Parts: sequence; structure tokens; C-alpha cells
Amino acid sequence: MMELLSPAGSMEAVTAAVQNGADAVYFGYGDFNARRGAKNFTREEAAAAVSYCRLRGCKVNLTLNTLLTDRELPQLEKELTALRELGVAEALAGTWGAVRRAQRMDFQVRGDYGLGVYNSQAMKELRRLGLLSATLSFELKFPQIRDISKTVPTEFIAYGRLPLMITENCIIHNHCGRHTCNNVNLLTDRKGERFPVVKAWGCRNEILNSKKLFLADKQKDWQKLGLWGARLMFTTENALECAQVLERYMNQGKYQPNDFTRGLYYRDVE
Repeated sequence: MMELLSPAGSMEAVTAAVQNGADAVYFGYGDFNARRGAKNFTREEAAAAVSYCRLRGCKVNLTLNTLLTDRELPQLEKELTALRELGVAEALAGTWGAVRRAQRMDFQVRGDYGLGVYNSQAMKELRRLGLLSATLSFELKFPQIRDISKTVPTEFIAYGRLPLMITENCIIHNHCGRHTCNNVNLLTDRKGERFPVVKAWGCRNEILNSKKLFLADKQKDWQKLGLWGARLMFTTENALECAQVLERYMNQGKYQPNDFTRGLYYRDVE
């Protein structure tokens, strides 16, 4: 039985994820998170979330941000220490710097999609480096995922707005002269497609896909690929939508986005 992993940006989201069947939740803490615009947990909130999940048999992962500079490492260590004291033992890391730093502080590390895992050799290297699991690149096709050697437990992204790029400078501030990134802004291309622009760490922006990846109705295809887990990525969804998505991936409910994509998984299907 594959595990279902869900992000949680608030205690309300943690409760919804656990009550709707998530096997594990992942969240950011303090200043370090995959997306700066996410509502990161305070120490008190994190302690409550960890306690709530433990009592209900749900695993907890700390999410580390995708961009990390040398000058930020001391603060990262401080916040990792605080999470270890709360009993969080696993971290989801998408850069090699974050992987090494978390391991030095006795975290068990799960590889995020930012590590760019495309083949069996990369999987073997992750096992050698002691990672608990790996998230495969969402640029792979299902036949490629099937054929990759699963030397460590392997997950894939099964839902969400996939990231397209991170900008070094805040395009919202450059455009209007104000920092209004706490809200979801939209970038419209010449074909009328609208791409959400969210706040990223360090006064940067992350541009997301205009369509949500949706595969809840294709579970027969991806459950036979030898995978350990399916990851959901919530970015622009409200609490109700998150609950509805979780229910659908648990084979309950009828939720389906108005406009969605299958990603690249079915490209040149055999």
C-alpha cells in the first residue's frame, strides 16, 4: 500500500491531513521552508503539530527551503536544533548543502525533487549517502519510473502546481515598487494562460504551472510502478480544497480541478 504525503502550512492543515488519511505531513519552520510565502510554524505550533501527529501515528517531516546561502547556515543550524528538541527526526531536503547539514545534526534525510533524481545510478548514490527515501524528478515518464532501481523507498509528485522557475529578484516589487508577494499574483502569457507567482525565500519569486497536476483517477497506472509514496503539493489551495484533494486520493469524494494536466508522465507512452 503506497503512502500518501501531504504538506501542512498550519495546525488546521495538519488536522485536516491526518483526519483525511495522510500517512505523513511535512511543514516548514521559522525562516526555512521550500516557499517563503508559506505560513511557517512557530515553536509552539510545531510542538502542537508534532504531538498531534504522534498520537495518531502520522509521521512528521521538516521541509527545508530550496535555496540556501552560506550566510544562512548558522540560522539553519539553530532552527534544526529547535526541531530536534521537539522530537522531529526527519527532514525533507532538496539541495546537497541542506542534506549534509541536516545529517550532521542527526536528522534522517529524505531527498526532495530538487536533488534531480533521474536514473538508477542516482538512486544508488542516495542509498550510499544514507538517505531514507527519494522523490523522483517530475520530468520522468511512467515507463522510466517503472524501470528505475528502487534502492531506497521512492516517491513521486502526484498532485499540485509544479514549479517552473525561481527568479533571483522579486518581479512583483520590480513591476509595482511594492512588496505584495504575500498574496498570490498571476503572470499572464500571450495565450492567456495564468501562472501563479508566489513568494520564495530571500525576496525571490517562484512561478508555478498554470494547471494543477492531477492523477487521482489514474491510480491504477502509478500504483504498479514499485513506488513507496505519492506526494501532494499544495500551494494556492484553501483548506477545503486540500481536504477534498486528500479525500479523492484516498478514493473518496469526487473532487477534480476545473483545469488540470497529467504533467510529463504520459509523454510518449509505451
